[in-house]
Parts: sequence; C-alpha cells; structure tokens
Amino acid sequence: MRRYVLPLLALYIDFIIVNAVVGLASFFLGQAWNYISGEGTPWYAELGVSFALVGLGRALGLSAGEWLLEPAADLADDEMHPRLWPNLVLGTFLMLDGFKQMVRWTELEAVIPVFGMVGTTPLKAGILMATGALYVAAGALVLQFVRGAKLATFAALATTAISLAFSWRLLPEAIAQVQIARRAAQEIPVRSGEIEFMQQVLPWVALGGLVLIAALLWLSREVEE
Repeated sequence: MRRYVLPLLALYIDFIIVNAVVGLASFFLGQAWNYISGEGTPWYAELGVSFALVGLGRALGLSAGEWLLEPAADLADDEMHPRLWPNLVLGTFLMLDGFKQMVRWTELEAVIPVFGMVGTTPLKAGILMATGALYVAAGALVLQFVRGAKLATFAALATTAISLAFSWRLLPEAIAQVQIARRAAQEIPVRSGEIEFMQQVLPWVALGGLVLIAALLWLSREVEE
C-alpha cells in the first residue's frame, strides 16, 4: 500500500487542494476584472493551472498530501497490519466534499438550498465556506488518525443532516433549476423525463451519502499519541 496507493493518494489530495484555490481565485479575479461575466476562466484552463501548480510544488518538495498521509505511511509498516482504508477513504472524501462546498456558491449548483436558503446571498456563501472548512478539517484529522477526528466528522455530518432536513421540500424545484441552467450552458436541450428523474434520485443520493459517511466513520480509527 505504501509503495503505490499512498503516493497516488497524496498526489490526488494535492490536486484537490490546489484546484479549489485556483477555482476561488478565478472567480474573485473574474469579479474584480469583470471578465466572462465574473464566472472566471474555463474549466479546462483552471485544470491546466492546477496541474502546473501541483507539478511546481512537487518539484520544490512541497506536498500537503504527503504530510497528511505521513501517519498512514508509518502505520502501513506496522507488523499488526492496521486497517487503514476506512480512514483513507473517509478523509479523502471529506476533504473533496469540503473543498467542493467552498467553491459551490460560485457555480450553477449555488441554487441548491442550504438550511432552506435557495438564492446565493452573503450569508449562504459564508455558511458554505464555513461548512466546507469544517469538512476539510475533519478530513485532515481523519487522515492523520488523531484524537478528535471522529468528533469533528460527526459535527460535519450533523451540520449537513440538519441542512438537508431544512431544505428537503425545496430540493425538487432547485434541482430543476440547476439542470435547466446546466443544459443551457452546454447549449443542448433538456431530455424528456430528465428533470423528473433527477428530482426523484438526487435527494436520496444525498441522504445515502450521509449514511455512507456514518458507516465509514464507524469503521475509522484514532491512534493514541
């Protein structure tokens, strides 16, 4: 595991961190310079910049992913063969979802309700940034197997569950708006039954994600100092 999985996972973590920073920077620069209606650069340009920055960081010996996975690398050498995969999967998922939340309010998905709020307002953006930061912090703690990781993850999970409960009745209309906007941006028509299918499936996918996080949380470990 240490030879193949951990280096690749560290590289992926580096990428999601850098890509989130690039996405936010692109949005704010777009707002400041009023280009592309304040929506930032095309997605492929952001990906290219992210890959370049990750490569530059690696060339300079800088890697947040490697630092976060140092405890896992040490535990992988343990003769007791501790169970690492729940922490690795859960921690990476939490960090990915956290960074997605932090940039979500700049994208089409901003219409998705948060604590019952549909429109993008400074309050909603602040909540998304705060909950995203909580997810990222929880993910980092889980990856490092430290005490308090489960408590932080439970707090993040509870926050999302409460938000979902407040927003459940608003999800169908919000999903319809997102799907229509996405197809318009792609310049293709909405397919027959597409919106109805999404309205039926996506709320339960969100709920299933919470159940999955809870299961991984139960399987995860904390290592005593």
